[in-house]
Amino acid sequence: MAKIPRDKLERIIEKEAPRQKIAEGRPAERDAPRTRAPAQGGTPDLATLKRRYGKRGPGATDAPRGGAKAARPVPKAEDDEVVLLQSKEPRDPVSRGSRPKAVVVSGKDGRIIGRQG
Repeated sequence: MAKIPRDKLERIIEKEAPRQKIAEGRPAERDAPRTRAPAQGGTPDLATLKRRYGKRGPGATDAPRGGAKAARPVPKAEDDEVVLLQSKEPRDPVSRGSRPKAVVVSGKDGRIIGRQG
């Protein structure tokens, strides 16, 4: 899943919602790479798991389960992304109106296609 680059997101938000900015300090909005959790120490290797739970007989480790698989869709260059926005000049930091609001930004069209509230 491709993320929209931060500079492109900022340009879209400036054009579509000029009085708002991307909310800072949230991991979903940072351009940090997503990491996978490491495997547990006692996890057997894939070949052992295939022998234990896979089909029996010759070619069991290479045999597909459930027949032919459907082709996966080709991912778009940039998918839609949910971004939190906050006001550039909040009136009251504890009021509901000045809390961050979610918007959906289209990677294909380069515009906001959905808003919270």
